Amino acid sequence: MRPAWWYKLRPMMRARVVGRSMEPTLADGQPVWVSGWPLWCRSPRRGELVVVRVADTQDHARLDVKRIVGLPGDEIRWQGGRVRVDGRALDEPYATIAAGAPGDDETGVRLSVGQYFVAGDNRLYSVDSRRYGPIDRSQLVGVVLIARARMRAPTRPRV
Repeated sequence: MRPAWWYKLRPMMRARVVGRSMEPTLADGQPVWVSGWPLWCRSPRRGELVVVRVADTQDHARLDVKRIVGLPGDEIRWQGGRVRVDGRALDEPYATIAAGAPGDDETGVRLSVGQYFVAGDNRLYSVDSRRYGPIDRSQLVGVVLIARARMRAPTRPRV
């Protein structure tokens, strides 16, 4: 797989959401258009949808679509399925929050310079920073700019 910086050189690339981790915002199989250019011009923003390059195994990596919930300098905690940033619950109208979702952590983690905390919108089914820890800015591939509706095969009328 190519390094994350290679994707940032392309003005736009098409990706496909895999799995249920971003429901209800993005569905499994939904195509999205991603650009790495915004990450060259500015810092990533909280709430932004991004594509992240994460290690799948020791020799392989995968690209995941996730939402940025923690920025450098934040202290992140999970309580009752909700994200707490510096002690305050984050307002996340886009997230499907379930009590007992994996990742509740009373100790929390303080993000250092260049680190981000990402999560899927469907917290019950998302493998994200709760599992693999904070991500480095160099792992951010791009920002999701356009999410197209899934195309379905036309149905034939029954006679």
